[in-house]
Formats: sequence, structure tokens, C-alpha cells
Amino acid sequence: MRSIHAFAERWLTDQNLVYLAFFSVWLPYPVTAAVLLFLGVYLLASKRTRGNIFRHRLAFTVPVFALLTFFVALYYRNWLGMLCSVAYFLIMVVALFARSVMTRTIFERALNGCCLLSLPLLPIGIVDRLLHLGEKLFRFQGWFFNPNYLATIMSTVILICAYKVTARKGSLWFYYATAVCAAVTMYLCGSMFAWVELLMGVSVLLSLMRQHQLLSILLLLTAVCGIILYCVPEVFPRLSETNFTTEFRISIWNLSMRSIPEAPVFGRGFLSYRLISHRVPDAYLSEHAHNLVLEPLLSFGVVGTALFLLYFIPYYRTVLRCKNRIHKSHITALILSLTAATLIHGTTDMTMLWLQTGLFFMLILSGVGADEKVLAARLERLREYAAANGES
Repeated sequence: MRSIHAFAERWLTDQNLVYLAFFSVWLPYPVTAAVLLFLGVYLLASKRTRGNIFRHRLAFTVPVFALLTFFVALYYRNWLGMLCSVAYFLIMVVALFARSVMTRTIFERALNGCCLLSLPLLPIGIVDRLLHLGEKLFRFQGWFFNPNYLATIMSTVILICAYKVTARKGSLWFYYATAVCAAVTMYLCGSMFAWVELLMGVSVLLSLMRQHQLLSILLLLTAVCGIILYCVPEVFPRLSETNFTTEFRISIWNLSMRSIPEAPVFGRGFLSYRLISHRVPDAYLSEHAHNLVLEPLLSFGVVGTALFLLYFIPYYRTVLRCKNRIHKSHITALILSLTAATLIHGTTDMTMLWLQTGLFFMLILSGVGADEKVLAARLERLREYAAANGES
């Protein structure tokens, strides 16, 4: 027992636990699940870490929401939905802990590590593409279960590189090269709307960072790419599938809207569309509703959706407060741009409903904890100054 305790004290430090969480995003998803389970259990079991999890405002809604969706899914025999409730809870436990212990140094190093870990995917993707030259519509997914999930992660990496470049944090050439590699990997994934997500995220980031010249260049390049695609649509083979994918999504949305009134209060648990589509003849089979408005209403109902949002409303108030009170708050600019990108992608897909993408998203959102510490330290200095000068 002493050796285990000594190992934990030496290696399972706060910063190493955060680094492990970021690193697990890049592992095969079964390994990500195993690491997530270990982190969640350890953080809840350890006296040293447990106190840092639910210290944030309305964080108690996280276990309440997880329990509600778990038992709702159990009632409807939505077994996969039950597992998703557990996964959601574990992701939030890790993210809440990361927010409590986050510093700017930890955050920047973690993002640097993500940039490095993204690089091996490019040669692997190229080899995989060469092995499938006969498949016109081949899509690279690596060990991320779905090409859209990998495309979302690559889009996030490019956004991180844009953040690093505009904030002048490290070697600019490294981040430019990493962004190019991630863009090529993203292209191999064949995800069409991920490019819209990327454009939205980078545009918002450049606007918040007041990089208007770079924003103009980005929009100009986007227009040039649009002209190239119009003239040579073969550059992106999946454009030929646009009509089919649109029809499929409309079918999914229609079934979702018809199904929401059947369980309007609590829904049927995570991934309710999957449960419904397997029971409706001729329905288009999918895991979720492919829309950020329909999905929570269908899966969680009105009560569950409201409970889910309760944590995020004060969270984004904190983000905006940090943005307004800290000069050049780069971290909040990244968080807000990633949120905007996720929202725009959420109009047609729900790529965050996955272990790796969801964990990655929440870990980046936990970066606000670094700015919270800056504000807390500033407030403490003001109190000390007031006390030293006899002010109340």
C-alpha cells in the first residue's frame, strides 16, 4: 500500500492527470474509455482531488443530470444510452477537476502536446489512402470510429494552431506546419461540414483577437477555394453525395420532430434517435438526431435539457467575465471560437457525442480555470492593498 501511495504522490500530480486526460484523446477509443474510467474513479476516490471537482457554481447538476438520464434510459431499455450517461459523468468529472487545477502553463503545454500528437495521423492517413486507391469515396478515420469525429478533432487542432500564432505562443513555423498537416488529414476524412466549422471557428478567433488583416486573408482564401470547387468539383469527391446526405438528414429530422412529443418531459436517454430508428420501419438508421436543438429535446426532454444547460449558463458567464476583465484574454478567445465552431457544426451533425471529441472539447473549455486564477489573484491583491491602507 505504501508503494502504491508513493507512486500516486510522485506521478499522479494534478498537472500529470490533466496531461493524461489530453493524451488519452489521441489513443484508440477503447483505450480512451479505459483511461477515462481510471481518471474518473481516481479523482472521485482520492481525498486530494475529490474536493476540486464540484466546487464550481451549479456543478452539482452534473451528477443529477447523469443519474436522471441513466434511469430514463434504463426505463426505456436504452442500454447504450445508459453507458453514455456514465461516459458523460466521467468526462465532466475530469473536466471539472481540470478547470479547478488549470494554470496557463499546464494549458499551453497540453495544447502543444495535442499539436505534436496530431502529426502521426497524416502519414498513417496517406498510407491508408494509398491502400484504398480503388475506392473513390474512401474516408480516413484512423482509430476514431468515424471520419467525422477525426475531422472534428483535426479542425480543433487547426484552431489551436491559429490561437498559438495569433497569441504569439511558441514557434510560428511549427504551428503553421502542424495546421497544414491537420488540414491534409482533415481532407482525407472527407467531412464536408467540418470545413464550415473550421471557417467559423478561425473567423471568430481572429475577430476576437482583432487580427483583421489575417481575417481578410482567410476570407479571400475561402472565396478562392469556393471558386476552385465550383470549377473542379472532383477535387472533393464527396460533393457528389450532397443530395443524398441532405435527404438523409431531412429524414432524420422529420422522425425526430415526430418523436419528441412522445416523451417531451424526460426523453428516452442519450442516443434516443438510435433507439427509435431501429423500431420504425424504413427509418434512416443513425446514432443521433444530427441537430443540436433536436438531439437534446429528443433524448433528454424539456426537463433534462434545462438541467443540462444549468451548468453551462454560469460557465459562459464566467468566460465572458474573464474576457472583459483580463487584458488580452487569449484562452477565452479560443474557448468562444471553439464554441462557435461547435454550434455551427451542430446544425447538421453532433460530432461531440463521442468519447474523444467530447473529452477534447471539455478539456479545452476547462482552460477558463487558468483565467479564473488570474482574477482571483488580482482580487486578493486588491484586498491586501485595502487592508494595508485601512480601507474596508
